[in-house]
Amino acid sequence: MMIDQIYLDFDNTLYDTVSLSQDITTIFLQAGLTKEQFDETMTEATKGKSGTFYNYSFEHHVALCQEKGYVLSHDILPDLSKLTEQDLSFDDTYTFLDWARRNSKMVYVLTAGNPDFQMKKIASTRIAEFVDDIIICHHKKPEEVGLRKADAKHIVFVNDKVSENIAVKEKFSDITVITKRHPFRETEEELKSSGIPYFDTLTEILNYTKQYGQE
Repeated sequence: MMIDQIYLDFDNTLYDTVSLSQDITTIFLQAGLTKEQFDETMTEATKGKSGTFYNYSFEHHVALCQEKGYVLSHDILPDLSKLTEQDLSFDDTYTFLDWARRNSKMVYVLTAGNPDFQMKKIASTRIAEFVDDIIICHHKKPEEVGLRKADAKHIVFVNDKVSENIAVKEKFSDITVITKRHPFRETEEELKSSGIPYFDTLTEILNYTKQYGQE
């Protein structure tokens, strides 16, 4: 049976954002920030003072450090910019996307964040070749799915954030929701108690999802 729609998160689902974050950390610490200063500014640069709106960019992070009086030893923006030029897709991202493209009528990428920064990361990959649309979320993900679901019957939603997955499942009980396990955010108990199937790799998710597609 052909899948009607597949929704895929970007960060830490298709793209190794944890590795990117580690590289960002290294550059800031080498420029003189303490780990405490970095963690403080990274959190605020990513989610704002409200803690609810994703808007990270390198320029915003550096400017925030300057506003707080944290001294950087040199201009780190050139080094930071190089980070988004590398393809940090997981080893099995393209295999999964190729299968999704052949077995689903529509394939969407849903990603929250600063549009320019997100598109720079995506442009470093080949992901756009495999999908029908890349959506920078301004609504919560359940609302984004609701805008496109229409009369689609067979829908798969893959994402690394358990709270968002629970919200999608609560709003659309007929959607197959799958968690791509984040390396350290949720505990095993939290994953189990969500009632949502979870896997470490896209390869495992592909094998699980094949029951809905056709080869």
